[in-house]
Amino acid sequence: MTTGQRARWSRPWGTEPSRGGVQVFEADTLSGNRAVHRVFADLGLPVHRRLEQGEIRVRVPLEEADEHYREAVDERGRRADVVSLVPLLRPGSVAVVEPSRRPGSVGQTVLRKVRDGGFVGPVWAVNPFAGEVAGERAYPTVGALLGRPRPRGAGRC
Repeated sequence: MTTGQRARWSRPWGTEPSRGGVQVFEADTLSGNRAVHRVFADLGLPVHRRLEQGEIRVRVPLEEADEHYREAVDERGRRADVVSLVPLLRPGSVAVVEPSRRPGSVGQTVLRKVRDGGFVGPVWAVNPFAGEVAGERAYPTVGALLGRPRPRGAGRC
């Protein structure tokens, strides 16, 4: 958090952290820090705010027995699962490792399908035993690529 902001986790008085768990998250935030306030709003949990001495005290109850809490945590988990698949399902570039020079082989077919199927990012063949595969220059290792494989939307290689 930026200067002027503090956060604290709370648990029931007298409980051990491993037994009682965290039940409340509290943070003192600058009133003008919209990015931090958006993070709290996007949690999907009840957020209580109170203005104190020019800062906003944010309190988020984390009661596992609360059905709303469990649903919010489950939904965030589902969204995280989907987001984690984006680099696999929508890559920004593709490296096909060890495609064969033999027409019709699995590796060469994958290379051709990616290249000819409308994929717009860089496509690389990585084969230490070939200089070219299916009309594409072959690199001896992934480390030798001119760029590096990256997720879609990432900066230039």
